[in-house]
Amino acid sequence: MINSPGSVFAFSEHLIDAAFTEGRNISELSVCLDVVQQSGLNRDDVSAILQTQELATLTEDSFEFAQTVQTGFPSLFLRSDRGLVHLGGAQLDVATVKAAVDAQLNE
Repeated sequence: MINSPGSVFAFSEHLIDAAFTEGRNISELSVCLDVVQQSGLNRDDVSAILQTQELATLTEDSFEFAQTVQTGFPSLFLRSDRGLVHLGGAQLDVATVKAAVDAQLNE
């Protein structure tokens, strides 16, 4: 499904553009799946994942965690061997995310 880190970054970039440049509601499944397909990922595979109870539980847990540490929501976290690293919130752009991930990977 996800062939490389580049495909994840392409999806992230398209998702940010859809939400903040095009004003599309990315919380709607059909919109999200359009962005998945536009990014070159498999729409059917992602659709199956997005509709699992496991992902719903993970999302709820992430929301509760973000509220607990008062980061706001949505927030982006990177899981590393040092634990969760908060990269920022909804105002992030792709270049900032890439730089933050690179910094964490190079430490």
